[in-house]
Amino acid sequence: MKRTYSNLDLRKLDDRFENEFSLTFEIDTLPKQVEEMCLKDFNRFEELIYSNNYKLIISIPCIPVLKILKNLEIIEENNSFKLVKVTKQNFNIEIKQFLIENEFSVTFFLLKEMNKISFVLPKTSGERIKLHDINRNVIYYFQFEFEVCTIITWE
Repeated sequence: MKRTYSNLDLRKLDDRFENEFSLTFEIDTLPKQVEEMCLKDFNRFEELIYSNNYKLIISIPCIPVLKILKNLEIIEENNSFKLVKVTKQNFNIEIKQFLIENEFSVTFFLLKEMNKISFVLPKTSGERIKLHDINRNVIYYFQFEFEVCTIITWE
């Protein structure tokens, strides 16, 4: 199954498009396109990190400090959460396993370009991360349990 939504399709949605696709983050500008596809094999996740230089962005609670995520680069931080970046140099199977086991308690996605993007971290677990100034970019959002990948593309 593969579904593609254009910018015009997204404008017609009654609710914000993030809710329609169950995204764990909010975006300030509508993308050019959103594509949802079923994936039985999540090798694509690793391929994007290793060969296409996508950055894995993970929002984790400040406490407890998790050993496998401890030495990653911190992008943003507040009293409740840290936003860390994982690149191909420090990605490993333990991080992937952590994401699979905790996919409903942490926010994570792959981001093509980091330039000029600003992040607003939530203050409580009931809020979502906000991304501003996306510009020309691509986000891959994987839901391992549901075998779905959502690709969000801007011009």
